[in-house]
Amino acid sequence: MPVSHGDYPIDWETLKWVLVDEAYPTDYAGAVVLDIGAHKGYFGAFALERGARTVISFEPESRNFELLERCAASYREQGADRRQ
Repeated sequence: MPVSHGDYPIDWETLKWVLVDEAYPTDYAGAVVLDIGAHKGYFGAFALERGARTVISFEPESRNFELLERCAASYREQGADRRQ
């Protein structure tokens, strides 16, 4: 999961909020999740790790989108893009 050097303080707080503080507690098993303003993919990764079947992410900021795509690519490499 990419954390950019220049944005490290805000990335760390966002990552902590999503993963450690579990900002979005719900049952993701088999869910299709729509993530608008996906930032760098922290919430999408959280949802996938908790059983979401699919995460569809939209991010308008180009630098964040590049990092989001890197994060998504790493999940695809691990088989997260398998169609069911």
